[in-house]
Amino acid sequence: MKRTFRLRPIFAPIVKFLAKIAINLKITPNFATWLMVSFSLISSLGLLFFQSFIWFGVWIFLTGLLDGIDGAIARMTKKTSKFGGFFDSTMDRISESIILSGLILFTQIFPTNYSQWILLLTIIGFIFSYLISYSRARAELELKRSFVIDNDRFSMNIGILARSERLFYLFIMSCIVQFTSPLILLIFMGFYVVLTAWTFLERFFTYKSYLNEFVETNE
Repeated sequence: MKRTFRLRPIFAPIVKFLAKIAINLKITPNFATWLMVSFSLISSLGLLFFQSFIWFGVWIFLTGLLDGIDGAIARMTKKTSKFGGFFDSTMDRISESIILSGLILFTQIFPTNYSQWILLLTIIGFIFSYLISYSRARAELELKRSFVIDNDRFSMNIGILARSERLFYLFIMSCIVQFTSPLILLIFMGFYVVLTAWTFLERFFTYKSYLNEFVETNE
């Protein structure tokens, strides 16, 4: 079983504390998910209207927190459901699209010498981000179709830049870029592409080995 460093355990106490507050305020898991999407929209709008990467980064960070809070509310109130998981996953993709789209629009509205390269790298990173999520969903589907539910044997949560880590990376990037230059943004997006591509390829070949192992075991 693969073990991968994750940020979620580090922020788990904060997420649990905020989830308890949300429950006391009668906030449902789905409403928290909608808030998460709203925060991602606020982050992009702030970048476009105020040209503030600090604003962009802080709201991305809050988006990441809410991404964990909605699930924590569902578990603590025992309101988990198949639709809830589907809804949360779909909104995760939408919120990430909004954030990266905001960065893409920023490069075109406020061009610099590096804008076209940043645009290209952001689009490539956008594609790999989706492939990371899609490859996991597709592999899980194939294993479940084969009645494989052994999470210890077939860990799906692998790769250096899963969703929480991607959001945290963009948060750190934004805070640094605010006080530096467009060249630093270009460098950060270059590393973003490398890390998302690495994560996708690691998942692709690991999931391939899982499926091959299962087939060989059952022949």
